[in-house]
Amino acid sequence: MEWIHCNNCFGLPDSEKNFYLTSCGHIYCQDCEEQCARTQCKLCGNQCSTIVLSSTLKPDVQMYFTDPDELLKKKLKEVHQVSDFQKNHRARLWAHQKKQFISLKPILIFISYIKHVIKVPCRINSEIIMSCSAKQNYV
Repeated sequence: MEWIHCNNCFGLPDSEKNFYLTSCGHIYCQDCEEQCARTQCKLCGNQCSTIVLSSTLKPDVQMYFTDPDELLKKKLKEVHQVSDFQKNHRARLWAHQKKQFISLKPILIFISYIKHVIKVPCRINSEIIMSCSAKQNYV
């Protein structure tokens, strides 16, 4: 992490010095932490507290020190897992609905036939009615 440096003296980390992260997001070396960030941050003026930068940081803080490429790979893997999960469930639903449709197809054909059978007498009845009313007009 070549980008980590003290925001006051611009010193770089070494094995002899601890570095601290403030609650307002600034980084100070061990030498500058006491004068720059004990109660109020020298850079932004906000009240702050500090934690030592170490390998035991909480995950929500550790994230800021993770390589962005690695973070992106991890998130893309998660998105891919979610996508696969949803795709598999969607496919199962479609297969079920297709099976239901296939089992209903004969019923739909029968209903269509019944509609046709009903239309024929209705058409004949309306022709008879029109014929009768035409004859009454001539009488």
